[in-house]
Amino acid sequence: MRVADLHPGARSALAALGVAFAFASPFAFAAPFASAMTPSGPGVAVPGARPVVLREERFASWGLVCEVAADPTGRGSERCSISQAVSLDPGRTKVVLGVVADYLDSPDVLTLRFRLAPTAERRAGIGLKVDDRPEMRLPLDDCNAQRCEAAGRLRGEALKRWREGKAVQLAFIDTSSGRQVLLPIALYGFVSALNALTRLHRRSVDRRR
Repeated sequence: MRVADLHPGARSALAALGVAFAFASPFAFAAPFASAMTPSGPGVAVPGARPVVLREERFASWGLVCEVAADPTGRGSERCSISQAVSLDPGRTKVVLGVVADYLDSPDVLTLRFRLAPTAERRAGIGLKVDDRPEMRLPLDDCNAQRCEAAGRLRGEALKRWREGKAVQLAFIDTSSGRQVLLPIALYGFVSALNALTRLHRRSVDRRR
């Protein structure tokens, strides 16, 4: 998957054609039902098996998980990430958006990954608005019958907004209805989760040196 820079002024194909997202007041949303996107239960790491969970922590609306998956040679590789799964129904039975942040693509720059409905208009990409700050855009680079995904590097001014903000609105165009969809991402606990992830990542990098 192509990973774009997430920064103010980034535009999608439809934005260049004059298609704009309309965002609500940052206080218009009730708090989403947010939970960590973490796998369940520890186990035994064997090639081809599900990853073994080594660590799980909760930071308000965000969760941190470290897991190890054995490659075909039997050697394990530890990976850590923070995540949030957004549900809009009180029973939390339907996840409408998944957000994951990790350092898998770069040892120095955080990558944000978004997984949403497969009916998202790919050419339009997604719009992201932190509180009342100006909108940012990311392309949808990977869609299939199950989901659409977007990924962006979070640094500089964009990272500052996510660290200082309270909530993010994610917007996309639903091809099944032709309408815009707005989904809320809670930032409560994001800074603490990110700080914990960064510490673990730096320790891992130091051990490999």
